[in-house]
Amino acid sequence: MNKRAFTSARHAQRRDLFKACHAAAKGTEWKARQGVIVGERGGWLIAAHEMTDVLRERTRVRLVTKPMAIDPIFWDLVGEPQLRRQGLTFRYFGAVTCPCLILEEPEVSEEGGVDAIASRMIALADAKLTEITGSWTGDTFLQGIRNAINPGRHFASTVATLIAERRYDDALELLDEAVARSAPGGFVSRRGSFPENAAKWIRDNMTVENR
Repeated sequence: MNKRAFTSARHAQRRDLFKACHAAAKGTEWKARQGVIVGERGGWLIAAHEMTDVLRERTRVRLVTKPMAIDPIFWDLVGEPQLRRQGLTFRYFGAVTCPCLILEEPEVSEEGGVDAIASRMIALADAKLTEITGSWTGDTFLQGIRNAINPGRHFASTVATLIAERRYDDALELLDEAVARSAPGGFVSRRGSFPENAAKWIRDNMTVENR
């Protein structure tokens, strides 16, 4: 098989895997969209994203996670509370969401075809979700962000997690520093930058809670 034919076949396998993921998730606690399997349990979201290599016979799976609590907080901070009505996969694909933390990208066997790959993706996600719900805390997630390749990408996730943990002073310190640097914090609306809006939201809500 020449290179063009091989690549074309790999692209076709990837499309078939999208369908296999949807079929594997149907009737279970898992949701699937565009080759990504998403689930949640015990306050944590997990996603397993297929990474079919079109240049060689290899498939990896990117596993990511975040606390379920942080997206609703983020939506309140940016004035989009109606996004709470969106389905679970929106928390992975939606533009106005907190970025997930990448955990690992293990290679999975392709033996048995796309149906078997999809089943292995669910098994990997389930095992990792069990591990996370059994031992992770908000601090574990924040430490993972600090160790990430690009911690700044997770600014909104960090702020929302600190708020979820009721660490308002720590969140305000980060936000005020970002405002001083005129940093957009990854999201800008007509109401201003994310750091500006989030700092105001915290101060308003802290005042209400302290009355």
